[in-house]
Amino acid sequence: MADDTITSYGHEISLGDVKAALESHSDVVEAGVCSVSDDRAGQVPVAFVVLNKAGKRKIDKGRLPPDDHSQSRPIPPGEKKLIDELRLHVADQVAPDAMPKRILPVIDIPKNREGDVVREVLSKLYQGEEIDNPDEVSNGACLASIKKLCQERGTAAG
Repeated sequence: MADDTITSYGHEISLGDVKAALESHSDVVEAGVCSVSDDRAGQVPVAFVVLNKAGKRKIDKGRLPPDDHSQSRPIPPGEKKLIDELRLHVADQVAPDAMPKRILPVIDIPKNREGDVVREVLSKLYQGEEIDNPDEVSNGACLASIKKLCQERGTAAG
């Protein structure tokens, strides 16, 4: 099995194919896809996407006011609609089993010095784990915002 291939519900899924499908959507500039453990599926894809201006406008429709009193915030309606659209796009382009469990819009995606997305870092942030070598991420400024988003969305411990 290739390095970017996972088995989910008994089906092989290429994380690269999921990434390519997301990046082919008109609202997505860039995507990073990692896998996380799932009790029922074994492994599932999780995606982080950088949106273009049109995608950001869709999310901002119906944006909820900031709420600093809650660790787990509901997803704004505009964002939910776009995320559902992206999941269906992956199902159409790749396969229904390839739909990411979660898709999180971010400002930037962690990359190594060669410019490649660091899937291991995305997976650790999603699960609330410490990053072993944050200095290996060339654009490390995005790590804190992704960590906070994962905590707010309830994917990572606080």
